[in-house]
Amino acid sequence: MLLSAAALSSCKKDDPGIGLDLVSGDQLHVRFSDTTSLVTHTIAEDSQVTTGLSSYQVGHYDDPVFGRTVASVYSQLLLPSSNVSFGTAPVLDSIVLTLAAKSYYGTNDPITFRVYEITEGLSSDSSYFSNSTLAFNPTPLADYSLVPNTADSVQIGSTMLAPHIRIPLSASFGNYLLSASTSNYTDNTAFTSFLKGLYITAAPAPTSGNRAIYSLHMSSTVSGLTLYYTESSTPKSFQFTFNGAVRFNHYTHDYSTATPAIAAQLASAWDVQSSQVFIQGLIGLRTKINLPYIGNYLDSGTVAINKAELIIKASTTALNDNYPAPANLILVATGSDSSEVIIPDLLEGSSYFGGVYDATNKEYRFNIARYIQGLMNGTIENHGLYLVIQGRSINANRVVLEGGDTTNPSHMRLKLTYTRIE
Repeated sequence: MLLSAAALSSCKKDDPGIGLDLVSGDQLHVRFSDTTSLVTHTIAEDSQVTTGLSSYQVGHYDDPVFGRTVASVYSQLLLPSSNVSFGTAPVLDSIVLTLAAKSYYGTNDPITFRVYEITEGLSSDSSYFSNSTLAFNPTPLADYSLVPNTADSVQIGSTMLAPHIRIPLSASFGNYLLSASTSNYTDNTAFTSFLKGLYITAAPAPTSGNRAIYSLHMSSTVSGLTLYYTESSTPKSFQFTFNGAVRFNHYTHDYSTATPAIAAQLASAWDVQSSQVFIQGLIGLRTKINLPYIGNYLDSGTVAINKAELIIKASTTALNDNYPAPANLILVATGSDSSEVIIPDLLEGSSYFGGVYDATNKEYRFNIARYIQGLMNGTIENHGLYLVIQGRSINANRVVLEGGDTTNPSHMRLKLTYTRIE
């Protein structure tokens, strides 16, 4: 919902007059402040629905700051047509899982992929979340190490295919599919009852290291499971497809090897001030920003907010070429039930709202005048803000940010231009 709102509003033009229509009286009453107290704290993300994504993530990385993350996929396989037959006495040559690779986050080091057969069915009527799991046969169909290809086309026979990961599966599984009754191949209802799907994950490496999370285009014609076999002395192939299949991403985050500040903040109350805060994609970490004393501006009468700019510096010591900062962050209000609520400034469009990473100044800036005015007017309840990565369900990026602790020279700050209406 948040991403849809951002997309729908991004075509709106910047309105430099936000808040100015609220100003009345002598312009000498205009004042400026950048000393608003901001209490910042890292908290864990709530689970999110991870079906129907534009891309799916698989991999494992050992981040020197954020610890270990594993991304896995549970997915059906489908028939490309009904009443499939492999002919008389087919003989297996090989069976290969192919996954079209769009990009990666981390370092493209050797990584071990494991593939299992799901024993619990997927349903299009069910909701699957980033922490959902399904039962699977513990005997792997593949336990295969490689350096994934995300850049170069691959020639298979006489055909050039888009960059993809190729994982050979066990011959016994290939023979199991080839020898199955034709009744299992009449249609996808029969087939998904026979083969529930695949669980695709990455194994932690025996030694520490970087490695990566890979972004996959699973609806691509390149992605699928291909049987290579011989029938009546003729080489043949058949591809099961992921296109149209029910699937979801599952993410796990292990902060035991992360910088100790993450575990410390996760174990303490959200209203404890932190000098640095942590934002992580793949439904990892977000930051809570509280404005406990914002109402004090009303002590001397009504206030009209002309401009409110939140400036957030990235920690330069934590920036890493292998783990670049997210291109965009999003600010949302915290609801009374701790839910996420769109703030009015987001609806003004991205050119006004901001949140784009400035690589030159190593910072993010947000314009939140309407939100602050709502706090002043009492039309918005003050439960604070959440700072999250845009596209966090598929975006593996992470960043360390300077928090609200004013003893930190680069601390997060809110610049307010306002008018006292007397």
